[in-house]
Amino acid sequence: MCGIAGEISFHHQRAETAAVERMIRALAPRGPDGHGLFSQGRVAFGHRRLKIIDLSEAAQQPMVDSALGLAIVFNGCIYNYPELRAELIAKGYQFFSHGDTEVILKAYHHWGKNFVTRLYGMFAFCIWHRMMAGFCLAGIVRGSSLYICHGSKPIPMGAPVWGAAVAICLQPACFIGGR
Repeated sequence: MCGIAGEISFHHQRAETAAVERMIRALAPRGPDGHGLFSQGRVAFGHRRLKIIDLSEAAQQPMVDSALGLAIVFNGCIYNYPELRAELIAKGYQFFSHGDTEVILKAYHHWGKNFVTRLYGMFAFCIWHRMMAGFCLAGIVRGSSLYICHGSKPIPMGAPVWGAAVAICLQPACFIGGR
């Protein structure tokens, strides 16, 4: 599985890109096939990639769909993504990659936040919606836990836990969620 990490600031300050870079370095064993960083104002996402489904560079993460104003970091596997993809293509969506990550973005755009009820698999992800200045954070705990720390500082998040731990000075007692 890949590794994801990020930071979301709720205090109208910029996310600390350097902190996310540290998290991604800590997750290097989870993703030997590449890494990426996305930063936009109060949000920063990082990803360590283990190529499994779509081996092309089009599936690199964090994935950004500029036309929809969405960005995602995702860890896991959506088993029914071919069926969801076909359904979304029939609704007029066009795809630039062939994996499950982009299907999550388009499904969120089409069905809204309840789209997760349509996903079959194990996953942890965070979607940033630029136009709404909001995000959708979800995780199913069958193998891909999503750990979140919330306090007076911005929220670092990651899967697995040690990615986020680096950003909060190794204070794992702050974590909630995940099993």
